[in-house]
Amino acid sequence: VLEQALPAGHVPLAQLLRLTPEDRLFPTPVKVEVPTCAGAEALWRSTTTGWEKLETAFFEETRATVALDHFCEMVITGKCRPLK
Repeated sequence: VLEQALPAGHVPLAQLLRLTPEDRLFPTPVKVEVPTCAGAEALWRSTTTGWEKLETAFFEETRATVALDHFCEMVITGKCRPLK
């Protein structure tokens, strides 16, 4: 369950990933791969003020990859598109 609203026009395309304890820092960033579905466009991490888009996320086929320097909540989103 998302405790913070996603940015307007974005819908989750994968389950929320909660890496705990939040804000625990790593001496060296770690690579995290997350499965996702087609249409994934953005990976967001939680902050104290809302969701922050991770511009360094890389998407290919059925996964997203990103380097993190601390634990957080993450969600992958795509644009909300009406059904045809």
